Amino acid sequence: MFVEYWPTAEDELMADVVNSTPKIVLSSTLDRAPWGRFEPARVLKGGAVEHLQRLRREPGRGLMVWGSISLAQSLLKLDWSTRSSCA
Repeated sequence: MFVEYWPTAEDELMADVVNSTPKIVLSSTLDRAPWGRFEPARVLKGGAVEHLQRLRREPGRGLMVWGSISLAQSLLKLDWSTRSSCA
């Protein structure tokens, strides 16, 4: 799983970037999302699209959706595909 691999992937070229990037987990079941020895992810509950719309208005870089095909499909339906890229 993603979280089981990256915090310990010290030999990977992108490990520093992946591990130091702030993370947000949209979940209806998790209360916490640890990330090994790194800063844990923020856990947001409730409507994912509403959270992401609010996050897009915050200062900072773009958002990356990683690992949730259903969330990516919801964002594509909102026509975020022209302004965002999904990983």
